[in-house]
Amino acid sequence: RSDAYSRELGLTPGQALFTHSTILGYVPPAPPDVVLALHACDTATDEALALGVKQGASLIMAVPCCHKHVHKQLAGARGNAISPLQPLMRQGIVRQRVLDLLTDTLRA
Repeated sequence: RSDAYSRELGLTPGQALFTHSTILGYVPPAPPDVVLALHACDTATDEALALGVKQGASLIMAVPCCHKHVHKQLAGARGNAISPLQPLMRQGIVRQRVLDLLTDTLRA
């Protein structure tokens, strides 16, 4: 559908191309100017960054994963969290931010 929309906007395949593939299996027809990874989960962010570097992209933009793995691991932690963390796990938005920060810290 994305290809159809881009044609409706007057873009040619040389201007906008959409492909369904794994990141590791993707071989671009020409080096990309931009590599964009939005909410790429697990190792997909790392794979997109590596692709952009390997292909010599001028611009690489990445929004890392949605942190689903840490969230799943701590899903039941509200009542079982280590004592100092229990107050942080009670409120949804605070819990979300703490888990996001924890994931970002572990990825760094």
